[in-house]
Amino acid sequence: MVSKTQTEEYLRKTQLPLATKSYTVISHGDIIDTVREMLKKHGFIVTNELYKAESNGDVALGFMQIETLNDPDMAMTFNWTNSYNKMVRFSCSIGGFIYDNQVPFVSTNNQASWNRKHTGTALEETMEVIEAMVASADDHFAQIVDMKNKFKSIDVSRKEYAKLLGLLYFDKQVISSEQINVIKREYEKPSFTYTDKGTLWELYK
Repeated sequence: MVSKTQTEEYLRKTQLPLATKSYTVISHGDIIDTVREMLKKHGFIVTNELYKAESNGDVALGFMQIETLNDPDMAMTFNWTNSYNKMVRFSCSIGGFIYDNQVPFVSTNNQASWNRKHTGTALEETMEVIEAMVASADDHFAQIVDMKNKFKSIDVSRKEYAKLLGLLYFDKQVISSEQINVIKREYEKPSFTYTDKGTLWELYK
């Protein structure tokens, strides 16, 4: 299923499922309102919002870009995913948004991401986690920036570039053959003005 860009109004109008003993409803609208409220409470300025949906709105994704003045390469983001059809858990995370090519930079730090099945006290826990994550967002983003700077410090030759892509494709299975072709084409004829040429940061972008 391919996610399509949708409006906030579309997500809010998506019909809510019925709550049951084994299913707790977490509405897309409540998430949007809570994230906005917490970001404002903690002094963050939202510069852009993007919403996507699948399955006629039953699965929704939200991305809130947050103004940051302490990094020239990325903005901070608060990201979330929610569903009404039990296809995915609710999840949220702090991430980065790369200015060069307008793509996300994610962290594997468990403290910067969280997910929860739609059961029991999921609604109350979700709202508490959103506030806690926003409250410590600066620390999470600082870790992401540190990771990015480490990527910048690692030089990658064309041969090493090819080896890394091979490992990502054959061993880790995190990229597809189609993506390999896109990366190769981007390397030889960039669509964007990538900074930090010849580094792991360029390869990531």
